[in-house]
Amino acid sequence: MCPDNCVCCLDNLNSTGLNVDCRGRRLTEFPLLPGSITKLDLGNNNITEINPQWQEFLKNKIISNGLKIFLAGNPWTCTCDINDIVSFGRSISLHIQDFADMECSNLGKHLALVEESDICPSYFIYPLILLIFSLIIITALNAFVYFKQPIFMWFYEHEICMSMAVRVDLERMKKFDAFLCFTHKDEHLIADYVERLEKGQRQFRLCFYLRDWNVGASIPECIIQSVKDSRRIIILMTKNFLESTWGKLEFRLALHATSKDRCKRLIVILYPDVENFDDLDSELKAYMVLNTYLRRDSPNFWNKLLYSMPHIT
Repeated sequence: MCPDNCVCCLDNLNSTGLNVDCRGRRLTEFPLLPGSITKLDLGNNNITEINPQWQEFLKNKIISNGLKIFLAGNPWTCTCDINDIVSFGRSISLHIQDFADMECSNLGKHLALVEESDICPSYFIYPLILLIFSLIIITALNAFVYFKQPIFMWFYEHEICMSMAVRVDLERMKKFDAFLCFTHKDEHLIADYVERLEKGQRQFRLCFYLRDWNVGASIPECIIQSVKDSRRIIILMTKNFLESTWGKLEFRLALHATSKDRCKRLIVILYPDVENFDDLDSELKAYMVLNTYLRRDSPNFWNKLLYSMPHIT
């Protein structure tokens, strides 16, 4: 039985055999072929693969009928599959009359010239890609952890991704956002903090003795109440502060009041004129050695201080 759209004729050398000519019929798959086929021409069609069933059929007819095949002119898709046209074509290449003209359309190469590396990447490629990808992820995570605070500071400053950048403050009901601790010899420093913190974009509420303490009140009681009423305690640690008895008292009371806080409330700003902590007692000195503090001459000082303050959204 001759396939539809094909031309069949008897084989001159084999009276029972059929030559099947299906050239240029726009076929996308193998037609139903007769069992007595001795010659098959499927050239110049749109066939991309030969499935395992047809491969087995062709092999059997090659053995039984000496089948001759023409397959050039089709857009063959060459892959790493064990049943791929490359491995099958090479296994019966002596019986494919135009094997040298067959092309892998997806590679742009003649099938006979295709190397295994063209269609089957090395097995080491995938583990290598996975390893590289893992290293990129690990590096990115490490970089994020290392630069997390600068990144969040930038987010907070520009009001981007605020849900990530803003810290939850558990003491929102306090009267003041920060209590400024300083010695009377450093009163000239306060104007900058008032200008930047109270009159800046965030408009924090500051507490400091020049303005907020009642005249005649007990200084220790005023310090304790100011620490209690403030969400942050800012120590302006200058040389004058270290030499001041009241300054060290403020530091000690602030340290004791915040030692068990879940949120880091104590912010120590170290000024350049402080060369060492020899004037502090062992408890305060230990705090300065074991904890981080903000240097006044640090680059981007004000942004770092703003990020350490209570987050106002």
